[in-house]
Amino acid sequence: MTFAHALRLLQPGSTLILLNGTYTNANSGFLQVFCGTNAVDGAPDNPITVRAQNERQAFIKGDGTGAPIEWSACSNWTLDGIHAEEADAPHEMGDERGSVIVLTRCANVM
Repeated sequence: MTFAHALRLLQPGSTLILLNGTYTNANSGFLQVFCGTNAVDGAPDNPITVRAQNERQAFIKGDGTGAPIEWSACSNWTLDGIHAEEADAPHEMGDERGSVIVLTRCANVM
């Protein structure tokens, strides 16, 4: 299952458990959450959580094309136990070059 598919299914109070392994743009896409477009907001008492099944054993590996984890216009989301790295790409394009996690216009995203 890709992140794009899974994100559409999440509702306030949902938890997406990432199994041990390496998640890349080629096999799962990146964790790019754009509330109002491909995802919804969590609620203050029911955040949406993305969690590694085992601490740091779910690895989101960037490839230099952009941040492997990104949230935009979201509130009440939690990221827990994920290992993520961006590729060392000296000519990467974009405003947030080399960033592993990018948050834009978000509230209560932890």
